[in-house]
Amino acid sequence: DEPAWLKGGTYMVVRRVHMRIETWDQVSYKEQETIIGRQKPSGAPLEGKLEFDQPNFSADPSGTVTAVDSHVRLSNPRTGEASERERILRRGFNFMNGLDSVGRVDAGLLFICFNRSIQKQFEPIQRRLTNPKMPDQMLAYTQTTGGGYYLVPPGVKTASSYIGEGLFV
Repeated sequence: DEPAWLKGGTYMVVRRVHMRIETWDQVSYKEQETIIGRQKPSGAPLEGKLEFDQPNFSADPSGTVTAVDSHVRLSNPRTGEASERERILRRGFNFMNGLDSVGRVDAGLLFICFNRSIQKQFEPIQRRLTNPKMPDQMLAYTQTTGGGYYLVPPGVKTASSYIGEGLFV
C-alpha cells in the first residue's frame, strides 16, 4: 500500500534513550529483573532458560509470573493476531559517554527498529508502554532524548542500479 518506488523498502525508527543509571542501580537485582521481565545474566524470560525462549505470561510450575507492567510484556503481549501484526525488527545498542556536566553517568540505549507501518506497528507498542493507567515500569528510569522516523528505500537490484533510483524514473 505504498508508492511503487518504496516497494521493498521499510520505515526505520531511531530513539536515543537515556538511562538514569544512578537511580536504576539503587533497585534490587530481583526488582530489576521483574521490571524488565527477563533474567539479567542470560536475557532469558523469567520463566525461561535461554535468551530466545518465548516468554510465558501465565504462571509456570515454580510460580514465576511475568508482571503485567513489565517491559517485555507490554512491548509484545503475545495476545494473538493483533500483537503479531505489530511485530517489528529491533535492535538496541548501549552507549556510554562518560559523565554529564553535573557528574551523572551519560549512558543508555540507541534503539533502532524497522517496520512496514509506523502507525500500525511502532506507535501501538509505544501507546502500551506509555499508557497512564499501566505504564512500563522502565519509564521511571529512562528518558527519550532524541530520535526520529526515517524512510529507507529499497536496495539495489542490479550492478547498474542505485539506492533511491525509483524516485527518479
